[in-house]
This record gives sequence, C-alpha cells and structure tokens, in this order.
Amino acid sequence: MMQDFVLPDYKELNIINVLPSLLNLIQNKKSKIRSLEKFKGVDKAIVFLVDGLRLELLNSLLIKEFELEKITSVFPTTTASAITSFITCEEPIKHGIPEMIFYSRKFRNFVDLFNFSFAGEAQNSLYFHGIEEKDIIKVKTFFEKNAKSGIKFYSFLPYQLFNSAYTNMTTKGSLRNYFLDYVDLFQKLKNIVEERANPLTYVYFDNVDIAQHKFGVGSEEEKNEFLLFYSLLKKFLNKIKDTNTLIVLTSDHGQISMKGKVDLSNISLLDKFSLTNPYGSSRVMYFLIKESKLQKVQEFLEKKVGKKAFILTLEEAIKSKIFGTKKPSKEFLDRAGNLLLIAKNGWEFEHEKAYYYTHRFHGALTQEEVYVPLLANVF
Repeated sequence: MMQDFVLPDYKELNIINVLPSLLNLIQNKKSKIRSLEKFKGVDKAIVFLVDGLRLELLNSLLIKEFELEKITSVFPTTTASAITSFITCEEPIKHGIPEMIFYSRKFRNFVDLFNFSFAGEAQNSLYFHGIEEKDIIKVKTFFEKNAKSGIKFYSFLPYQLFNSAYTNMTTKGSLRNYFLDYVDLFQKLKNIVEERANPLTYVYFDNVDIAQHKFGVGSEEEKNEFLLFYSLLKKFLNKIKDTNTLIVLTSDHGQISMKGKVDLSNISLLDKFSLTNPYGSSRVMYFLIKESKLQKVQEFLEKKVGKKAFILTLEEAIKSKIFGTKKPSKEFLDRAGNLLLIAKNGWEFEHEKAYYYTHRFHGALTQEEVYVPLLANVF
C-alpha cells in the first residue's frame, strides 16, 4: 500500500536526531547521526533550520563550504509537525501536533496553534478557556530535557515570530533572542561564538518558505532569497575561522510543485457522515468520520480519488509507521481524526469547509517533501 511513499527514517537519518547529535559532539560523545561523527569534540555548534530549504535547490548551486547529505523529515511534512519534532526530538505520534490547525476531541473544537486560540477566536484565547501551553504540547523541548548538561542553549527567531505562543512553546529552556534581518543575526551569532562557553545555538527563519509560497517552487525569488542568506553566511564563516565551531544547515521539510487540484466540497457522503469539518493541509487532510460509516467512506474516496491520493484509516496509518515507531500518545489519538487523505505526486486537495491556513507545496510523503538537506562543517 505504501510502496510509493518515502518513509521517514526515525531511527537515525531524521531531523529529530540533529540537536541530540550536536550536543553529543560538543560533549565528545557518539553522534546519533553517524555521518556527523567526524566532528566529535567541537567547542560550539550553530544549527540553522531554514524552513522549506529543498535538496533540489542546493544541488543546483555550488556549495563548497559544506559537506551535503540528505536526511528525512517526519510525517506530516508540515512546519508545525516538523518543527515540534525537531525541537522536542520526538516523533509526531508522540508529541501529537499534526498541523498548525487541528481538531481536538477533548476540547470539541479546532485549535489554532500559531495563535493559541480556538479557530475564529482572538489570539491567545485558549488562556481564557483555562488551557495552558503544557496542555497543547506535553513533551519537553530538547533544551528543557538537557538543562543539566552544562551547555548553554540559545535560540534565534525572526522578530515577527518572536512573541507567538508557538515559538514560546518550542524554545522553552533556551536563552531566547530575536533578529531583525540577516545582518543583525550574524552580528549576534558572532558575539556568541566569541564567548568562552560552549554554546549550542538554534536559528530558525522562514524567508525561503515564504518566497516559495508566494512565487512558486523553483522560482528565482526562492533561489535569490537563499543566496542572500548564504552570501552573508560565508562572510560570517570567515569571521569565525579557527574557533572550532560546527555549522549545520537543515530544513523542516521539502517542497513539491503542484500539477493539479481536486475539490472535495461536493461529496455528499463526506458531509453526511463527518463529525467535524476536514482539516490539515491541501496535501494531507484529516477527517473524523462516524465509526459505523468509516469503511464506507474510505472505500468511496478510494474509488473517487484513489489514483491521486492514498486513503488510510488512522489505524492503518499507525501500523505503517509513517507517524513514528512508538506507541501513540493520547494527544496524537485525540487530534489525528480517524481517516487520512495523503496526496500522491503533485496533487492537492481542497474543501470549502476545511480548516487550514493555506495551500501547501508540502505535507505528504513524496521524496521531494520528505528528504531534506544536512550540511555541516567545522570552522
């Protein structure tokens, strides 16, 4: 059933193992990602998580400063799920964040993770309902888990994202910083490298992803946005020579070009037997169907769109291990619906009543979406 998919390698070559590997290398221990083992004994490490950075883009450029290999993201290959996995070092089946907007059976409502609200309500409205951040993401961040490691952890986020509830949740345990632009970022990073301590620094920015969504995958704007960052990165590297600092670049997910759209709005069977609106993204849609009608709806969707998407029950998805290899958490089971539509190739799906932010070029399990770059070198 799943032979057309690239399954995430949760055991080793996965974004969930990047931060633990970097910490181990600073502590002169064995790296979880074996290819990074050669960097054991570095004094400092900085990891840039470039949202949406594609392997295909890097392969088209002459990147001489780093060694490049590919690792895998998680499923779904969306920012909310992948960033949460990267920061907590946990599989989605454990942390239970399927998307930026998801339906919670416990709360009987749609949760807007970025705004920390129920969908349609004012920003941070969950606090007024007595819901705390720990009720949404129960697992600890990498920084919290390693608070006693003796390593100082820094995080850097774009100014416009700095005070969101989601970024607060995913940087807990680190010394949080914002940056106004790349110049500001690299000046602040230079100051950290010059410290006597052995810091591990996490940097996130989404400029490349924004360019992809606005101008398209493979556009000149996407390429130019990355090259702007990279040109300033090279200048930064020259300034930190011989500091024994490991620099790593990776991504939360890849991107795939779209070739067609399918509208599910007029399928009466979905409206009749759904317990709530669809949600997820245009590449992965979640449905909560009446249990007695689940098989009927699955079979109907397979006949209707089976050549353009895989239709899996949640039970089948768990058995396939696309969400991870561990036992499902209560939070995951609460939020993942009971029927999934996973787009094939370059297809996207829409529904007029669906809850999701925007059409995506990622989310599913094609090689373009699952494989992400891992660039590393010591300076």
